[in-house]
Amino acid sequence: MLELHQFRHSAFCEKVRLVLAFKQLSFTPIEVTPGVGQVDLYRLSGQRQVPVLVDGSEVIADSTAIALHLEQKHPDPALLPSDPAQRAQVLLLEDWADTALAAGARMALVQAAASIEESEYLLGLADATPHVAGVIGWIDFENAAHLGQLKRLARHPKFKGVRPMIQDIPDDDWMLREDVQWGFRAITDLGLRFEALGFPRHLENFRTILKRFPDM
Repeated sequence: MLELHQFRHSAFCEKVRLVLAFKQLSFTPIEVTPGVGQVDLYRLSGQRQVPVLVDGSEVIADSTAIALHLEQKHPDPALLPSDPAQRAQVLLLEDWADTALAAGARMALVQAAASIEESEYLLGLADATPHVAGVIGWIDFENAAHLGQLKRLARHPKFKGVRPMIQDIPDDDWMLREDVQWGFRAITDLGLRFEALGFPRHLENFRTILKRFPDM
């Protein structure tokens, strides 16, 4: 069984997953914990970057090296043209995409779970992934004690804002409640962004919040 050591949000790990899917190869994803997990990765592969593929006794690092390994070991369906000139052109384009294009396509990671731990995990990924420009995290607006957590997260240079998961909150007027206003004030005071993810029915309340906090 193939093992893919990865950061699930990494574009280079996604590249390998796409190759594996194209070749219809089963694999076990192993999520690497930023920091301590990269020590184990170094012991395994001699370096700290993902992706790393374990194929039996073989350990292959780097997305391009992994793709070429899979192409050689599982040639059908073919990932690369058989014509040498076309093959060279494809590899040249891939190298360009991995360097020049990836360097210009900086991305943000946005939390998908309502937990501080998820925000911290994404910041760890951002530290380990140069092309990640920022992280949108989460805090509990219903717990004013989370102000300290927000201030701590805001000290990280890649922490850019907060998404309170309004799209999943049953009460459409939740964001207007007095007990959650501290969160919007703190976002404004700390120079962060409020990610207003919701539905058309939330638009009027979003306008109200932005009028209350025009600098947010």
